[in-house]
Amino acid sequence: MMLSAFVEVGKAKEKYDTDMRTAAYIVAIERVANALKQRGYYPM
Repeated sequence: MMLSAFVEVGKAKEKYDTDMRTAAYIVAIERVANALKQRGYYPM
């Protein structure tokens, strides 16, 4: 689990050309957004 999370953050780091901390925030926000989308909640 930790390894897959680290790899996911590493991919976001490369994709967005940012540091690991910001990439971790990006991954977290994407996860929340996907969960809300699956539940049918669109705040906009």
